[in-house]
Amino acid sequence: SGPRSNTTNTGSSMAITNLNTTQYYRARVQNGNCPADFSTVHKVTVSSPSQSGIISGVSSLCEGNNGFQLSLSNTTGSVLSWESSTDNGITWTSISNTSNQLDVSNLSTSTHYRSIVENGVCPSDTSSAKFVSVNPLPAVSFSLSDGCEDTDVSFQNTTPNSGLQVWDFGNGNGGTTSTAVSAYPNPGTFSVKLTVTTTAGCVDSLSQPITIHPKPTVDFSFPATTCFGNDVQFTNASTIVSGSITSYLWDLD
Repeated sequence: SGPRSNTTNTGSSMAITNLNTTQYYRARVQNGNCPADFSTVHKVTVSSPSQSGIISGVSSLCEGNNGFQLSLSNTTGSVLSWESSTDNGITWTSISNTSNQLDVSNLSTSTHYRSIVENGVCPSDTSSAKFVSVNPLPAVSFSLSDGCEDTDVSFQNTTPNSGLQVWDFGNGNGGTTSTAVSAYPNPGTFSVKLTVTTTAGCVDSLSQPITIHPKPTVDFSFPATTCFGNDVQFTNASTIVSGSITSYLWDLD
């Protein structure tokens, strides 16, 4: 129902242009003096132009175990598909997804995303591309050498392009400088861990074992008394809890 208007067209066809709202049409036909008759109603649906909308979501993340969601808003029409490109938009790969959200996980390469939206019979529209950059994790590395108990041991961060570094020496101590020093009060094998955060906020870590050797317990014996001019026998009685003593140096001054 609604207001009706008549046309002056008496031909068997009618050309219509520039419709902006949905319209209903019918023809009135009369043969001679017979009563006029109306045709069935034909509906012409006018759809708004397709609008692909705007993609929002994360712009950068770190490689590895990652996940994110892109959202499409301000659209007119239905999503036909999403597309992705890893060569800066030269080629595109279709993603079978017709929702306004796209879930992505374990992205390893920087990627452009776009959506294709179609409204009714109107031509589809493609959104502007959303770029998601993938930043590398730090290639964590450091150098160390085995040491002795109660003696300072040096550690050197050799991670390329290192940002923030945090040491855990495995003895209850830590540090935040590129070159660090720590002593171990007891012998044994300890795990040294270095955690590095890049300027992009990506974090990774590396652990290496370090062996701390025990110091020998120095002891020796000699006669309590002796005669002038006689040789004095000094006997080494030093011990070590593990390993072996490889050299001795006497000072008889």
